This record gives sequence, structure tokens and C-alpha cells, in this order.
Amino acid sequence: MRIAFFTRCLPEHGLGGMEIHAAQVARGLVAHGHEVVVYTTRLPHGTAGGPPTAARSGVSNTEVDPTTPPHPPAPHTPVVRYLPDTRPRSYLGGYWPASRKAFLADHRSVPFDVAYSESAGGFGLLGMKEAPVPTVVFLVGTAGMELRSKLRRTPTLRSLLGAAWNVVNLIQSRRLLPRAARILCESDGLRTWALREMPLDPGRVSVGRLGVDTQRFTPEGPTLPALSSLTGTRILMGGRLEAEKGFDIALEALTRLAARRDDFSVALVGSGSQETALRTQAQSLAQKGRFAFSPPIPHDRLAEMYRAARIYLMPTRRHEGSALSIVEAMACGCVVVASRIGGLATLFEEGEDGLLAAPDDAAAWEHQIEALLDDPAACTRIARAARETARTRYDLAFALDRIEDCLRAAAAIRGASS
Repeated sequence: MRIAFFTRCLPEHGLGGMEIHAAQVARGLVAHGHEVVVYTTRLPHGTAGGPPTAARSGVSNTEVDPTTPPHPPAPHTPVVRYLPDTRPRSYLGGYWPASRKAFLADHRSVPFDVAYSESAGGFGLLGMKEAPVPTVVFLVGTAGMELRSKLRRTPTLRSLLGAAWNVVNLIQSRRLLPRAARILCESDGLRTWALREMPLDPGRVSVGRLGVDTQRFTPEGPTLPALSSLTGTRILMGGRLEAEKGFDIALEALTRLAARRDDFSVALVGSGSQETALRTQAQSLAQKGRFAFSPPIPHDRLAEMYRAARIYLMPTRRHEGSALSIVEAMACGCVVVASRIGGLATLFEEGEDGLLAAPDDAAAWEHQIEALLDDPAACTRIARAARETARTRYDLAFALDRIEDCLRAAAAIRGASS
């Protein structure tokens, strides 16, 4: 199949779950023998193009005028088109009309069979009165979930503006998503949210799940030296260091625990606006030699990071459909403690292959972490079960097969009706 692939971001824009997932899917579809053209936003100012960044995501890296047909890709890689008159990583700033214009120019030259939309990436195409190809949407969240996350925070001008955008996006999603041929949701919880928020046909909405390479993300292998030097049970947190991620709540719980026990240490990995505040909050742990901070780790070394830890915390306040980091940590044999919010509660069976805690409740986090520290046997049992769940439920090969099946079904419907 010839597939038009719409996503607002790739790893070249900055590492994150959505960026990595988009690159994995695009690369995987090409490996399965399909021709893929990716339409994404321009690179951030100062980001170099060419092989160094292309190597991170496995896509050919070319910024071109959207009216010019793309150059042939390097072997086994999709073509990626960084649309110059767009805002990096944002749907605002003209991405949807620019991606539609570029797609139509390419489609006139060599027709596509089907389109793939990473969340709202394909809204430019779905907004057409008569789109020339069917679209399969992979949802990583909904506008309603984003709105609820914003409303949980202390109101600021920025959060109120963000909430207003989410309302607009929710109205747009309710109008456009029913036009998709198929919708895949990254978790069971997200499917429930999507059907509750929007007038969708349940028969066309299914669970696609995020995928992880369980041959690379394994409990066995080298560990990250900077974290391996920590003593006791190593507890890991990582990601965008923003208020919505809730790391301050986890640090509050860990600081309380550290006042009465000395059998664990903490690692915080990432970057963001809350970095200084979080490192200050962790000062009492650092003074005892039980805290380490690291800037973001390259994706090709994330498995080493997870292997260095016993427990992985995801204390987010945000209503998330899923989280790739949770699945990666499970695949590496970490015991995950995640917020009971959004779709995260459906990623594993609580008490069997992971634990949950209420967001914004430091006492709840303190209780769950201490329970694991007090029961090494339970920790081992949950870690083994988590690895098995990742291997049998979230393996990247299964996830790619599910997406490919949906794309084929959508293309077949178009072929039968043409």
C-alpha cells in the first residue's frame, strides 16, 4: 500500500512517547513492504537535518516545499516531509492546511491508497468534504481528557487559554472523527473515553495498544552507570518535568519515607520547567547520597535506564490514554506504580503486574512504595508478571500487525466502493 502518514511530531522534534510511537509505526510499515510518506511540522529552530537526526527515528530527513514531489527515500525508510510554514510540534500555526496541500500535490502525482493519522494529525484530510482516501486514526488521547487535565490545575492565563483550545478541539473532534474509516485507541480506558465523548460507531473503534520492542527492552543487559551507582532499592521517575506530571507528589512521598528508612534511592531523569523546583525539593535526599538527576536519556539507551531501577513511578495528574514509558518499564522488569487516572488504570491488573495510586495524594504514593520496599518477594512476582504482560500484550510486532490490518481493511473498503 501507499500510505499518507500524518503526525505533528517525530523524535527530531524532541523525544516523547508520541514522537517515538509515530516513528516506530512509520518505520514498521515500511519494513512490512509499504510505501510511506510522512507529513509533519517543521523542525525546531536550530535543529539540524540530515543523517544524525534521521538515525534516531529511522526516517529520511528532508525539509521541502510542499508543492514539490518528495525525493525517493533511503532504503527501508519512509519519506518524511517537514512542512516549512508550520509551528514545530503544534497543530496550530497552519499544520492542517499545509499537510492537506502537500498530500494533495503528492496524491495527484502518485495516488495514495489510505491515510494514517497519529491522533489529530489527519484532521486536515478528514476536514475535506470528500477526502480522496480513507483514514485510520490512532488515538493517543482525546480533547475532553486534555480539558479535564487542564481544569484540575490552579487556573492561570496559560491554562485557561489551553482549556479554551481544548473546547474548540473537542468540538472539532466530534465533527471529524466520525468520518474516519477506523479508529484505534491506545488503551481500553481510552476507547471508553472516546465513545463517551464523541458520536462514534462502536464497531469502528477498537483498541490498538502501544508497542514496545520486547527483544530490546528486556530485564537482562547493561545498566546505565549513572544510576547503577545508587544504593538500595532504586526508584526511577522520568519524562517531561512539568507540573502536570506530578513528580512533586512522588518526591513528597519519598521524602517522608526517607525520614524513617534508608533502604532506597531515587533517580529523576528528564527536563522541563519544573527541573529546578524538583531538584530543590529533593535536596534532603541528595544530601544523604540517595538522589541522582540526569538530563533526558537517548531512546537507544532507555532500556539501560529502566534496568538500573527496581520500581518505576508514573505520578501524572494528566488524563492520559496510555504511556509508552510504563510499557517500556514493564518490559524491562520494573514494578510500575502509576496514577489511577485516564486510561492508565487499564494497562495492567492492579496487584498482579503493577500498582495504582490516586494522583495528588502523597500518602497513597507513600503507602504503595513502602509496601513494595517491605515485600521483596511481591516485588519480584509483580516484576515477572509485568515482563510477561509486556511480552504477550504490548509487543511492537503485535501492535504493528493491528495497525496494518486496519489500514488494509480501510483501503479494501475504498477499493470495493470505487
